[in-house]
Amino acid sequence: DASSHPAGINIYSDSGVHRVSTVNGAITFNGTAGTGTARTFGGIHVDGGVANITSTRGDVEFIGIANASGYGISNAGTLNIGGDGTTNSSGNVTLTADAINAGGTYNIRNTGNVTIRSNGASFSSAFDWNSRFALLGTKAGLTLGKSTNTQNVTLTSATSVAGNISLYGGNVTLNNSLTASNSGIVRLAATNGAITQNASGIITTASLALLGGNATLTQTTNNVTTLAAQDMGSLSFVNAGNLTVATVNPTGVSANGTVNISTRSGDLTVTEAISTTNTSSSAITLIAGSTTANGTTTGGNILISGNGSVSVGTGGRATLYTGSIANSTGVSALVGSGSGNFRYSSNATVSNFDTTNASLGAGTYAVYRERPTLTISGSSSTITYGNASSYSMSSNQANGDTFDQIFGSGNGPTNSFVGAVYS
Repeated sequence: DASSHPAGINIYSDSGVHRVSTVNGAITFNGTAGTGTARTFGGIHVDGGVANITSTRGDVEFIGIANASGYGISNAGTLNIGGDGTTNSSGNVTLTADAINAGGTYNIRNTGNVTIRSNGASFSSAFDWNSRFALLGTKAGLTLGKSTNTQNVTLTSATSVAGNISLYGGNVTLNNSLTASNSGIVRLAATNGAITQNASGIITTASLALLGGNATLTQTTNNVTTLAAQDMGSLSFVNAGNLTVATVNPTGVSANGTVNISTRSGDLTVTEAISTTNTSSSAITLIAGSTTANGTTTGGNILISGNGSVSVGTGGRATLYTGSIANSTGVSALVGSGSGNFRYSSNATVSNFDTTNASLGAGTYAVYRERPTLTISGSSSTITYGNASSYSMSSNQANGDTFDQIFGSGNGPTNSFVGAVYS
């Protein structure tokens, strides 16, 4: 009776274990909450006790539609979904509800995909992936929310999946580790806020895609192989080792705020465009080997190849902090040989150049940890007495630098003869 009992489907609590099972078929519970005020509101409600909803090879889905003040899915007991603890289902498990009460335990026992999503465009309240949700068995994928979800999604429990992981929320907060193995992709999207992590929220994945919002992912033990981001506000990302900006779907990085990408130790390879419309002096900052001291050529280089490029808004600056002149492939060409936009023996925290007369302005600059040696040589000349001499001067500037750029305008070395004068 919808007017007196609020639960669309109620799994009653008693001393036994409730079972609904099949071998090959799918199981779908589809419940709509009533209007009654007694007990607990819920489209689907587990009163308590243990309920096993299992299919050996089929999918299991709960669809719970709440009334205005209740939960689409409400659980006060132990709900085993997919498998019962003896075997795990090879199918997918989906929980669909605008609001989910995690008062009980959801043991998700399958090896397929796991999806928790809203009925409508968005959850009706914030969603916390916490210890009430247990992923038991190796999962092929995990999705929390939809691309239209505006409610916050928080990852409180350490989570590891042998496949793709997608988190969609107004804000996406990682308070525990998130690991995608088996070449899985991690996709994080903040529809109206930020993507953040605390000290425990370490990301480990072959590929990371950031899909909107302001991202601050600066924990030093992030372990990502390939990064891409689109429609970002600002982006700040730190990786422990080698990192490539390439294609993950999206391709490259696009933003309207500042972009700061760094490796603590290892190369930063850019094979696709990094762009922002930001016009500040920190519009784009790329750092390879952020923990390496200036003067040290090893520890990480920026490598530009393929479609790799950087672009900023009018008057903005892109600064590339790299290691070795010879091993920073593509950097000189990107910045522009002979442009004078090169500095040396410096890193992101130490500037061993004249910051007044050789300050960094608008445009694209490369700053090398390497300290090059400039050698200037005059040629020798053998002449017949009475004839004019022939001489030249050679030097080994890096990156097409001119003497005026190195020494300051008019301060470069010149040729002169000192000795006896004959007439």
